[in-house]
Amino acid sequence: MTSLDSELLPFFKALADPIRLQIVGLLARQSHSAEQLLAELQIKPNALAHHLQRLTDSGWVTAEVKKPSVVYTLRLDQLYALAGRVAAKAPPPPVADDATEFDRKVLLDFLQPDGIFSEIPQQTKKFLAVLRHVVRVFTPDQHYTEKEVKVALAKFYSDVACLRRGLIDFNLLERTRDGREYWMKREGM
Repeated sequence: MTSLDSELLPFFKALADPIRLQIVGLLARQSHSAEQLLAELQIKPNALAHHLQRLTDSGWVTAEVKKPSVVYTLRLDQLYALAGRVAAKAPPPPVADDATEFDRKVLLDFLQPDGIFSEIPQQTKKFLAVLRHVVRVFTPDQHYTEKEVKVALAKFYSDVACLRRGLIDFNLLERTRDGREYWMKREGM
């Protein structure tokens, strides 16, 4: 089972009920309190509690106490990241033949078989090894929109902003002042 499969299975199990699908549909538009959901769905409170518990346990919905009630919110950030990984057409590049021994070890420690990082290392030297691997999806001198960069980076890790920021901070990618266009630096490799 790939990492993506292990993410999709709990996602679909969480949505494998018509009531939970309705709840997610409502939460996709805006956050709701339990009282608002009860009014919309016309179900019993203990049934709603059961469904909300399944959705919060799955991590797709968060519950925040806002007195006098609890407000439920759909985790759109996770949903978009998962959608980006599912929609990604090309697999991430394999480890480069010319990668250093250190880079290979870092990638072996953090890169899963499906090409997605299990986590991003905190140590700068290791983070740079990750970035040197990631930047290979970009073609030198080709310009990319912010959306294209996000889709490309979603193949590697759900926190695309972390990767994008790292690529910019370590001068592996450049961008226009308005952040609408990105390109790979040749000498940054």
